[in-house]
Amino acid sequence: MKNKILFIYTGRSSFVKKDIEILSQKYIVDEFAFIAFPKWKTPFLLLKQFFLLLFKGKSYSLMITQFAGYHSYLPALLGKLYNTTVLIICGGTESAGFPSISYGNFNKKWLGLFTKWSINMATHLAPKHQSLIHFKYDYDDKDYPEQGLQFFIRNFNTPYTIIENGYDASKFRCIAAKKKNSFVTVAAGIGTSNIIPLKGIDLIIDAAPHFSDCSFYLVGVPIDFKMQLKSSNVICLPQLKNEELIKLYSEAEFYLQLSMSEGFPNAICEAMLCEGIPIASNVNALPDIVDNAGFILSRRNNDQLKQIIATALRSDKNLLRLKARKHIADNFSIEKRASKILNLVDLLIEKKQ
Repeated sequence: MKNKILFIYTGRSSFVKKDIEILSQKYIVDEFAFIAFPKWKTPFLLLKQFFLLLFKGKSYSLMITQFAGYHSYLPALLGKLYNTTVLIICGGTESAGFPSISYGNFNKKWLGLFTKWSINMATHLAPKHQSLIHFKYDYDDKDYPEQGLQFFIRNFNTPYTIIENGYDASKFRCIAAKKKNSFVTVAAGIGTSNIIPLKGIDLIIDAAPHFSDCSFYLVGVPIDFKMQLKSSNVICLPQLKNEELIKLYSEAEFYLQLSMSEGFPNAICEAMLCEGIPIASNVNALPDIVDNAGFILSRRNNDQLKQIIATALRSDKNLLRLKARKHIADNFSIEKRASKILNLVDLLIEKKQ
């Protein structure tokens, strides 16, 4: 009989769906959606989760939580009591703290504590990049000089295995002619909370007037939100469906990912598979994602960004497009992620049997 896994997530994104599909090849996978929007739902979801774990927790060989926070605390705690293996997939925000923009689990007292307790009690972690464990941060001087779980959690010693995101190169591919001097960036919820500084949208808005012959597409702007733009060559678009995104990625010569913090972002990898040349900030996984196929903004600085854009416009675009696609297809395929996840889960379950 197949072992059972409980998979807990805060949003059923396409990548959560894919991980569940991968695990379902070998295991019975039950799902628990901890979608706490609006926030007042959190205590009710915790109560619902508690009773699920109380009555069914012992039936699972493994419990997986996508990211750490309030939703991972009870699985980690009851996993200890039941001697059940608990795996936390770490994506980014649970490893970060940026007071200047009020971002990251460790910027909030109680969320930081629940994250810390969850991480310490978990059997194993699966971060999407080594920087989520620890890295020195010098992209901007406003916040901590270090980031990652080892920095925020004293005596951190939970074992971990790095498993990067994986992408389907047959799905994400260039399907349209490139529009000369075009740039795109995707950020869900532009205009809400701290998204504009977090995703570097302000840098793009400041740079755009200096490149009047270029077009800058911002995807994720709500229709009813008025962006404070400085030039007419910034085009705001709402959230797009996958098919629409692939077409836009294909048409854009460049993809901008100027975030202050990222785990292992999907959009830049998808755009690179569509032969978009990446221009990214020097944070977390981004330098490894870009490699030698694009450009890195080492500091959060407007003048440096303008210099990089000018250099990128003069570069051998045809060569970089092919490099971008090849780098993601060769190093971050969905097949590699599937193999690593199944190998780790197999190992964790075997240890308990």
